[in-house]
Amino acid sequence: MATPENNIVGEICSKVTNDCQTIELTIKELPYQELLNIDYSVAAQFWGIPFTSVIGLWLFSKGLGAVINMFKGV
Repeated sequence: MATPENNIVGEICSKVTNDCQTIELTIKELPYQELLNIDYSVAAQFWGIPFTSVIGLWLFSKGLGAVINMFKGV
């Protein structure tokens, strides 16, 4: 059961000894944290440069593999 003071009150009872204890939990309000301002043009550059590099290296490797396979067939 929650009370207006942000407390949760409950009981824990033992079936063996029939002893019960009352427990009260206090919930404090979490501090508000503002979201960071994200500059999407800079974020796109940080993402775009590595992505372009990976695609470029993959295309270079694919072309080099095609040349090697052409010589292997001779």
